[in-house]
Amino acid sequence: MFKHEHYTMEHIAEYTTRAKQQQDVSFTGKDPAALWDGVQVDGLWLCKSCAEIVGELRKKMPDLKIGANRDTRNWNAMLSDVVVYREGEPYALGRIGHGDVGINHTDYKYYVLSRNLRKARGGWGRWQNYIKASAKMSLVLSVAKKALVSYAMHEIAGHTIDDFTKTVRYERNRAGGNVSSAWRDIVQGSEGEELKAELIAMVRDGYKFVNHKITARIEAYINAIEVKTEADNKQLNAYFVHISPDKTEIVEYENMGDTSKSNGITKVNTRDIPFDLQLKIASLQVATSMNYIEDLGMRVGDRTFWVQR
Repeated sequence: MFKHEHYTMEHIAEYTTRAKQQQDVSFTGKDPAALWDGVQVDGLWLCKSCAEIVGELRKKMPDLKIGANRDTRNWNAMLSDVVVYREGEPYALGRIGHGDVGINHTDYKYYVLSRNLRKARGGWGRWQNYIKASAKMSLVLSVAKKALVSYAMHEIAGHTIDDFTKTVRYERNRAGGNVSSAWRDIVQGSEGEELKAELIAMVRDGYKFVNHKITARIEAYINAIEVKTEADNKQLNAYFVHISPDKTEIVEYENMGDTSKSNGITKVNTRDIPFDLQLKIASLQVATSMNYIEDLGMRVGDRTFWVQR
C-alpha cells in the first residue's frame, strides 16, 4: 500500500487543522502573500507554484478538495505539497505539488503522486516509485487527471477486511471471557483438572454449595466455556456495501477469516436496498469510522460499510 496516499478522512482533517493552527500562529502580524508570494487556498497557505497547479487541476477536476500532508516537516511555512481527495470517500486520491524531487541533487518540478503510478522497480515504501514529475505543469496535469481516481470497491474491501475480521474475532473472544482466569478463582494445583470436572458436574446437576460464591464462580466458568465455544463455532458472514446517489454495490462474504469467499458484486438502485440492511446502515452511519459495533458491523467511510448478516 502506498503509505503517502492511504489517508482516511479523519487523518486529513487532523493534519489540515494542525497545519492551519500552526500557520495562524507563525504568520500573526505578517503578510505571507507579500513576503513569500504565498497564496491561501481553502484556508491553507501554499507556495505560489503549488497554488497554481492546484488551481489548474481543479479546472479539470472541480470536485477535488485539498488537505495538509502528514509528511510535511514544517507546517509553519508555505506548503509546497497537498493531499487531494473527494468529499465522502474513505481515502485520499494522492498528492500534488511543486518542490525538490531530486534524489542526489536539487531538482524543482511540478509533480503528482498516486498509487496508479507505481513503477515496476523498487519496493512499496519509496515515494519515488509513485511519482510523475516535470517542469511542464501541463504534462503533470494530464497524468494527474488519469491517475487521481477514486478507489474501486474491491480496493477498499481489501484494505479494510483484516481490520474488520480481526476486530470481530477479538470482540467475540472477549465476550466469552477469560476461561483460565475464571478457573483460577476456584482452585489451582495438580489436581485442578479432576476437581474442576467434578465441581462442574455437581453444579450442572443442581448442587448448591454452602458458600454461594463458589456456586456462582463455577456457574460463571461454565457460562464462559459455552459462550467461547459458541463464538469459536459461529461463522462470520457480512456484506460489503458502497452507496452512491443512484446505485448501491453489495458484495456478500461467507465464512470470513482465513478462507473468506465473496459471491460477487450485486448492484441495486439505492432506493431498493433491503429494509433490514437499511436499518443497519442507518445505525452505522452515526458510528465512528473503523469502529466495530457488535452484530452490526463497521463504517469504513461516509458511504462504505461492512454490515454483518
